[in-house]
Amino acid sequence: MSQNLTYHEYLGGGASGSVYHVTWKSKQFGTIEAAAKKIRIDSEITTQLKREIEFLKRLNHKNIIKYYDTVLEKEHVVIVTEYAAKGSLYAYLKDKDKLPKHLLHRWIFHLARGVNYLKKNDLAHRDLKSPNCVLTADDVLKICDFGIAKDLTSTKTTENVIGSFRWMAPELITESQLSPKGDIFAFGIIVWEMVSCEIPYKGMRNEYVMFQVSVNRLRPKIPDDCPQFLKQLMTRCWHQDRTQRPESLEILRSVSREYRPTLVGENLAEDGLEWKLKHKIGFSGGLCFVASDRLAICRVDRVEVYHVSREETHLLYTLRSDEWRHDVWPRGAAVSESVPDGILVVCRNKSYVYQFPMQEASNHVEKYQIHNGNGDPLCIAANANNAVIGLDGNALVVCNLPGFTQQRIVSISFSPCHLSISTEYLVVMRWDKMIIKALGDVGQDLCSIQPPDSCVFRAVSYREDARQLYAACYHTGDRKGQVYKYIWHGNGTPSYHNTGCVIEDVGYNVRDGALSVTSDGMLAVSTYSGVTKIFSLE
Repeated sequence: MSQNLTYHEYLGGGASGSVYHVTWKSKQFGTIEAAAKKIRIDSEITTQLKREIEFLKRLNHKNIIKYYDTVLEKEHVVIVTEYAAKGSLYAYLKDKDKLPKHLLHRWIFHLARGVNYLKKNDLAHRDLKSPNCVLTADDVLKICDFGIAKDLTSTKTTENVIGSFRWMAPELITESQLSPKGDIFAFGIIVWEMVSCEIPYKGMRNEYVMFQVSVNRLRPKIPDDCPQFLKQLMTRCWHQDRTQRPESLEILRSVSREYRPTLVGENLAEDGLEWKLKHKIGFSGGLCFVASDRLAICRVDRVEVYHVSREETHLLYTLRSDEWRHDVWPRGAAVSESVPDGILVVCRNKSYVYQFPMQEASNHVEKYQIHNGNGDPLCIAANANNAVIGLDGNALVVCNLPGFTQQRIVSISFSPCHLSISTEYLVVMRWDKMIIKALGDVGQDLCSIQPPDSCVFRAVSYREDARQLYAACYHTGDRKGQVYKYIWHGNGTPSYHNTGCVIEDVGYNVRDGALSVTSDGMLAVSTYSGVTKIFSLE
């Protein structure tokens, strides 16, 4: 409702609407600062508006502006998105003579990652430019304004000439071709802006720019002190022949390799980079990354916590309980923001969740009773507010955190072998299918996923982006373990591809419930041959 929006300063706008800084009250997010794009309702823009909202809902990435809600106001529709405190890249660069190296490298990487994400989701932005790149208070670059974006899977390959001519590829001017390579051209122009801190073709009329770019191959003059890497990258991106421009993934890989030393703290685990085997641990079991560099492995009578990095892996400490005997098997571990500095463990044959301190070897500090009927605990998954425990039977136990209160039993159609949870969704797995459920209504199946041909499922894990999940499968054709990545947009059947992470010598198959992945690209898989393998995405 409009009374939940308090308008502050005008941020900018164009033909598609005006953007304001607002305070927004919502049940889901509370009272937050946001950006509101206010668009007048008329028949000419209704289809375009619906398409923009659909795209925003479907996109979920650190370098894409986050969609919150759509609000109706008399004659206007208001699209509410996250607020970028530092404004547009265009406005930021106008007041600068030169960008500091760390910001230049970081923002080129952010832009490359955002463009690659759009390409992977079959989307052409079509108006990619520095005014449509915004900067958050913590210097994260995000792509925004999808008012004229197009789905690349559309059978319609030509479009009206629309967009911003100073960033527009020549084929869009002369042929109106719908192509992701138009966004690559615009990427090259934006990189030039970051290098030069100038406006493209400053002082030239739009009509003159259109003719010179499309016919006479005019391009911005590259500064003499521009690094050779960026000269080559820009020149390739704005090549007159779109087939000679690099793919978005190639750009991302080259930028991350070139600038890796200055991208400290960045998540370099972007799609398409290569998984490389780094280490082996001589034991296997249920796995959980309890921190970005800490891996818990559930063994027969204990839980071992390892320090894991790309350079090394070593045992930090062992968690034990006085109650555990050889007939009790720690099956799964989880962590939650509601249980700070704690590791949660479930054991088969014990109807409890044990809480251990994360920082040291110690006996459990808390024990929570699980009212699970006839089934033994098999697996556990947790987020900030919920814990879900899979039972040896056709049921889940759903608990509120902290304290595992308000426990309720949810019937399902099979006994789960593994669970994974995000802020919004729960994945329940057995060997022949995965079910995605909404946490608000765990009884409802949103999606059912079958394994790839000749495969059976063994484990599943979310990355930081809740719509990306990794599944470990046993491939019966060549008797190897494979890791598949699934992209889900909140409806329909997820798309998937083989990540190229091959688990050799797995014996019979990948161990049930033994896969965990971090947001910065570390992946651990346990096998029935008794080894836990550590991969990194590079």
